[in-house]
Amino acid sequence: MGIDSYLDASNKAQPNSPCLINTLHALYSLIMNKLTIFGRNQIKCIMNLKSINWVAIIIALVATMAIGFLWYGALFLDQWAAGNGIVMDEAREVMTKDGIEHSPSAFPMIVNTISMIIYALFMNWLLNKTNMKTAVGGLTIGASIGLIMWLGIYTGNNFAFNPISLTLIDGSYTFVLWSLLGLIIGGMAKKEKTA
Repeated sequence: MGIDSYLDASNKAQPNSPCLINTLHALYSLIMNKLTIFGRNQIKCIMNLKSINWVAIIIALVATMAIGFLWYGALFLDQWAAGNGIVMDEAREVMTKDGIEHSPSAFPMIVNTISMIIYALFMNWLLNKTNMKTAVGGLTIGASIGLIMWLGIYTGNNFAFNPISLTLIDGSYTFVLWSLLGLIIGGMAKKEKTA
């Protein structure tokens, strides 16, 4: 059911209401209906255990975590910290940003790990929906998502007046991350058995 159907129903339900109110009511009904449909049917599709290769999800998780440690550790730690205005004091194991000292916390790593699992499950769902269950198909979709997200990082860093080096570090990481997710999950996707 499209917006026109909802608008017609809204106009019949509230014939004397201004057009804007009817339009907003129609949009609300459309969104709520889609959320209800999403809640009932689509969650089952995302979490269809038969379509998930859990070995691929675990390999993707380990690979993306390793890329993160490499990217923000050995390769670009100093440039990333400088771009964010973070001063590292390794002797005291504290970081200073905007004059405030911060002790290392496990919380960001926990959130990062959960995020990587969600990304991997999303990639699995997307590759199943698009039927691009190959390494090349997964790489193509992953690289596309990575480029789109890089644009968002670039835009956000421009508004925040962050240096271009931060955009290059965070954007290239995002591109590599999503490309790797697509490559692994697409390459290891469960194939449909043909009779």
